[in-house]
Amino acid sequence: MMRTCCSMDPLTIDPRKNGDQITSMFHYMLYDGLTHVARDGTIELALADSYRVLDNGLTYEFTLREAYWSNGDPILAKDFELSWKRSLDPSFPAPSPHLFFVFRNSEKARQGLCPFSEVGIETIAPRKLKVTLEKPCSHFLSLLAFCNFYPAHPMLEKNLDWIEPSMVPTSGQFKIASWQKKESICLRKNPLYWNQQNSFLEQLQIYVQPNAEAALRLFEEGRIDFLSTLFSNLDGEIIKQSMKAGLCRFISLGASVFCSFNNDLFPFQNEHIRKAFSFAIDREEIVREIDSPFEIPALEFLPPLFSRSKKKTSTVRFDPIQARANLQAGMRELGLSGEADQAKLHQFFQTLSLQFEYPRIKTAQLLQKHWNKYLGLQVKLDSVDYQTHLQRLYSASYAMAIDHWIPYYVDPVAILERFKSKDILKNYPRFENLNYIDTLKLINETNEPMQRQQLIGEAEKILIEQSPITPLYHHHYAIISYNENNQISYLLNGAFGLLKCPSSN
Repeated sequence: MMRTCCSMDPLTIDPRKNGDQITSMFHYMLYDGLTHVARDGTIELALADSYRVLDNGLTYEFTLREAYWSNGDPILAKDFELSWKRSLDPSFPAPSPHLFFVFRNSEKARQGLCPFSEVGIETIAPRKLKVTLEKPCSHFLSLLAFCNFYPAHPMLEKNLDWIEPSMVPTSGQFKIASWQKKESICLRKNPLYWNQQNSFLEQLQIYVQPNAEAALRLFEEGRIDFLSTLFSNLDGEIIKQSMKAGLCRFISLGASVFCSFNNDLFPFQNEHIRKAFSFAIDREEIVREIDSPFEIPALEFLPPLFSRSKKKTSTVRFDPIQARANLQAGMRELGLSGEADQAKLHQFFQTLSLQFEYPRIKTAQLLQKHWNKYLGLQVKLDSVDYQTHLQRLYSASYAMAIDHWIPYYVDPVAILERFKSKDILKNYPRFENLNYIDTLKLINETNEPMQRQQLIGEAEKILIEQSPITPLYHHHYAIISYNENNQISYLLNGAFGLLKCPSSN
């Protein structure tokens, strides 16, 4: 048995409804897909036994291995077809339906412009699935490793959120033994899991503990085996103490913490105003002041995991002179160039709030300080709980907000595509730009690596120059354990499907 903590209950059992980090971790342990991420960060087949690519990359035919749900039902091609088409249904609460637009006619079907029978997802035999893409996609197999593409058992089609969790069939290495909300979750080995030779852990006990100090005490008292910032809100001081004791290692998931500006809300619909706020942020000071050993200042938009080269044509930077110049330019464009107008704008900003979750209060205070010092603007701070934070981001009911991302899959497009359209739920700023859309289209159409990298750089440059959001720092995740336990490494590498190779520190 292995024991750990998480800071909150997963929000759903259904992998199609997942939209947050802790729930993702949960689903990677409970479910499997056609592919998954191997321990070395490469993509390997999972529930798919084989596949072939036809029509110059437009068609994939998958043959499923003989595998079973934890209740004994066979895992069939129709489970994938039904789950994926359900995720495209406008009435279904899938947070990232745009991911499925890779399939032919999927976006049209979502908009009601064609029937779902015309979507390029087809069961051609009980264990044979044929998919036709809208256009060739070089990262398609990587995309399928994201947990939103894992099938849900037909039992969940009835949307029975009240169902007893232990009754839900799973396809991954664990099944739910018990779940006491706000207390603990017990996962037990799935005896019908297809990959039994690599399923070594009989039981995983997860305690729900939102308080970081209390979670640390559980570890120090020997009541849990490891802690990780993947699952718990551990502050920098806890990590530093663990590093001194030789108990800490770091992993990279391509994560970033950023500040989002609501582009539909005055005055952030103005590009110069957004750039002013971005230029006024001293990211070096933020990382220094929060004193966290697993953060690095964001001097480029994409995290280091996706760095193209050492030569950058456009970078995120701290520049107080440019900050003030852009503020004045934005005010002129908004018709606020007079002294009285400027006074009104300053008063207006005092009514706006920077929204954040409490663990990021230091970051929020530093942003407030920078904007006051370099722009002469005072904003309020608004600390909210996780679910309120997420709901406001999804509904764009905020002015400014601090949040973070982890890419859906191991490709920079996983981050870039969230800004393709205002309709994408994860596009928190509601940003939309025609040049950006065209650049994404070219990225997805090319299979030539150098050309693709150049286009990714162009897309990144647009995001830096338009500043719908501004990155603050890139984030690594920490694992605290008394030894480099191979079981912990396998659990985090295998079960948490986004994880690249661990790095020691």
